[in-house]
Amino acid sequence: RRSGSIVIPDTIAISSNTYTVKQIGTNSFQSSAITAVTIPASVTSIGANAFYQATGITTVIFAADSLLAWIGGYAFQETAITSIEIPASVTDIDGYAFYLDASLTTVTIGASATRIGVDAFLDCDVLTTVSLWPSTADATGVTFGPNQSLFGSPATTDWVSSAPTVVSFTISDTALTVGETATVTLIFSEKVIGFSSADDI
Repeated sequence: RRSGSIVIPDTIAISSNTYTVKQIGTNSFQSSAITAVTIPASVTSIGANAFYQATGITTVIFAADSLLAWIGGYAFQETAITSIEIPASVTDIDGYAFYLDASLTTVTIGASATRIGVDAFLDCDVLTTVSLWPSTADATGVTFGPNQSLFGSPATTDWVSSAPTVVSFTISDTALTVGETATVTLIFSEKVIGFSSADDI
């Protein structure tokens, strides 16, 4: 039975042949005793139930320049992951991929994401921050935390997307002359971070 911290190699040698590791297959580490896993850049897909009920996993590290595109259903269900940064290459996250991850607090989803399946983060009861760059095109049925909509307004959850809209724009003095200053107040449709006077509105 696999246990402890593991590093999945990017190639394996069988007889005189060397093969690139491109997939983590269905049920590969299901119910294993591993505590951390490093996934090589060569992996393009993580199959359904790949780490299902591997309840000791606290850390998942994706190698730099990851080519990962797809995370299968229930792939990380009931693990002990506390935070995860999903590579920018990922386009699809299937339903229930992180279901019942009771220790998960923070998720960052990369810029290529176009689909997040139904209930991908269902019953992740301490999940407080989901950062998504940019907003996905198809996440209507996604829930996270205690059965809340990913695009809703749950009181205990910070939702960060790449393109908040300006709800209101006010300036304290609309008749400025040379040398005068004024206060500009912007109200956005959602919480923003990293905003400065150098940004376009």
